[in-house]
Amino acid sequence: MQRLPLRGSAATVLALATMTLPMVAFANPTLAQSGQVTRPKLAVDLSTPFRVMAGDAAIDVTTGHAAPYLIDWDGDGVRDLLVGEFGDGKFPADELPECLNPAWKQPGNFANGKIRIYRNVGTNGKPRFEDFQFVQSNGSDATVPIT
Repeated sequence: MQRLPLRGSAATVLALATMTLPMVAFANPTLAQSGQVTRPKLAVDLSTPFRVMAGDAAIDVTTGHAAPYLIDWDGDGVRDLLVGEFGDGKFPADELPECLNPAWKQPGNFANGKIRIYRNVGTNGKPRFEDFQFVQSNGSDATVPIT
């Protein structure tokens, strides 16, 4: 596993950790108004499910509910795969966003979450992923609050 420095604000990282692809595609009014999105995809419209591979092994975060997100993280023109996962320990209550309801800002209400980055060493049309890197902040694994 390699280390990758954090890019962008903590708010951006938090948003990436909590988004899912359908929310991004269908909650965007500009995209909907452009005519690029005419209706949500139904299960009958989707392709057969497949395992996403990193090298020769299927990606498995072992614990947590993975929330994959595709974005050109490193600016090389190809979309990389970000995957959220549970981390160790409790997220510090004093580091939670100020806008959060005070009732939620109790110690122990949130666990630490981490974000894996699988860099795309292929193309956007034929992505190929290798080993992951955790998002870094100040020289250590960045964490985000999760429930």
